[in-house]
Amino acid sequence: IGVIMGGVSSEREISLKSGEQVIKHLNKDKYEKIIPITINSKQEVIEKINWFNEAKNLFKIGTTAKIIDVTTGRSFTVKRTGGYNHADVEPISASDTATMKKMLGSWSWNRRPIIVVYNGRYLAASMNGMPHSFDKVSGNNFSGHFCIHFAGSRTHGTNRVDEAHQAAVAKAYANGYKVLE
Repeated sequence: IGVIMGGVSSEREISLKSGEQVIKHLNKDKYEKIIPITINSKQEVIEKINWFNEAKNLFKIGTTAKIIDVTTGRSFTVKRTGGYNHADVEPISASDTATMKKMLGSWSWNRRPIIVVYNGRYLAASMNGMPHSFDKVSGNNFSGHFCIHFAGSRTHGTNRVDEAHQAAVAKAYANGYKVLE
């Protein structure tokens, strides 16, 4: 959470929880200064980034990320195994699948706000918890993959932005700091 000075809009938003002043580059000529409000002693930043402009090229196929559930605070690790309109991912181990299942209660298409921790960055996102389609990670007790959506991502079937996923991304962006260690 921060106070934005200048009123310049951007496709990339940043939410600060505490720390020093941050200057965020918007384009070649404009900068936006964010003066954070101290909420806790952490200095993590949660980012809401566009799937097609940034997230898809950042969280590449074959890489792993930590997922933190905004509702429960539980975390597990996934590998991106595919996806063009959004990330298709799988838990990397049976232990990660067990944590995911405990977090969900049961497999479900319901959207959940999550934080994707990748390369030191905290990214607001949404997931469903339903194993489906292809399965590329063996030995993880998970038959298929599940979907992670970021701002502006689309479904594979309809090629449309899923409003329920976007609402969960917004919730992760607004409330994700509450579950960060």
